[in-house]
Amino acid sequence: NINVGTAKGTITLGGATIEKSFEITAANINNATVTFNPEGGEYNGSEQKPTVSVTWNGKTLTENTDYTLSWDKSGFTNVDSYTVTITGKGNFYGVKTEVFRITPTDISSAVVTLEQDTFVYDGQPHKPTATVTFNGATLTPNVDYEINYVSSDRVMTMENGKPKKLFGTGKEYFDCINAGEYLAVVFGKGNFADNGRFAYATYTIEKATVTEPDIASKPYNGSLQTADITDTDLYTVEKNNGGENVGNY
Repeated sequence: NINVGTAKGTITLGGATIEKSFEITAANINNATVTFNPEGGEYNGSEQKPTVSVTWNGKTLTENTDYTLSWDKSGFTNVDSYTVTITGKGNFYGVKTEVFRITPTDISSAVVTLEQDTFVYDGQPHKPTATVTFNGATLTPNVDYEINYVSSDRVMTMENGKPKKLFGTGKEYFDCINAGEYLAVVFGKGNFADNGRFAYATYTIEKATVTEPDIASKPYNGSLQTADITDTDLYTVEKNNGGENVGNY
């Protein structure tokens, strides 16, 4: 007699045989052990639904015979907690729940591609549009990541020739106007851990080439005269004292 129900036993005593009935009652499924394979997941952009095993007293139970199984949500791709409910059936009663977790991953392995990586100084900010991909999938700004633009002199430490750590948080504002090297820095959000690590791409603002301005000649007027030329965003003018007589100054 193994299964739940009424069982009979025979007792022989002094030559007499007695038959007795007894009940086998259901076991509480809450005493079973629920395991996941894998035990948990780290976000990778793919579905990671685990295999569920239920054991009781060292015996592996059978789904839809000993228990039924249901999840509180589907997908198994995004970072979240997924709860499985095991409900006893047949020889088992009661309910048991366990939680499977998918945790955020590091965004530092993402690929950052800039729409443009070279500019020429023109007095205006330059922060190129970036496309960020992870395992071949394009990520969504402000959902999967946030991006900031910093000067390369904000790099505090390097590892294997790559920036590893920035001064400050790396999220401070920079106008990115002057000539120099810059980084478009991507920090994780949502499915990606905001743990101080980052993906990045570099770009350059080159120095502008200054063309020597034309200076108009002036007719003699008997007074001291200087050149009509003023400072611009690209250069400053150092004027001499000019002159009064005909000649070059």
